[in-house]
Formats: sequence, C-alpha cells, structure tokens
Amino acid sequence: MPGKNYDSFFSVEARKPQTKADITDAAVREILREESGDRAALSAKLRKLRLARDKTAGASAPKKPSKPARPRQAR
Repeated sequence: MPGKNYDSFFSVEARKPQTKADITDAAVREILREESGDRAALSAKLRKLRLARDKTAGASAPKKPSKPARPRQAR
C-alpha cells in the first residue's frame, strides 16, 4: 500500500515532560479554582438573601425603646 500515509493516523504529539510535583500542583490549582468559584457563588446567594431579609424585616418590626441606664453610685 504505497499511497497511504499511516503517520497521520498514529501521530504522537510531543508532550512536555512533567514531574510528579507539576502534576500535583496542577491538580491542587484546579481544586482551589473550583472551591473559589463555589465560595463566591455561595457568598453572592447569601448576600442576596440577607438583603431581602433586611428589607422586609426593617419595615415590619418596630424597634423597642431601650431602658435608660441607671446612674452609677459614687463611692
């Protein structure tokens, strides 16, 4: 089969050699990136809920007047 080029089917890309430290570093960075995204999403959700709660709670609950402080006795 002189006309076929099998090199294009079985080509191997030259990869950069990676050490175990490089592989671990990449895995840790990916995990931290995912956790950071999850944490930011949760913070945004909680902020939205807190603002909605404060908006409704501020209008419906009147504040009670506080008691005046007792005067201190001199010694």
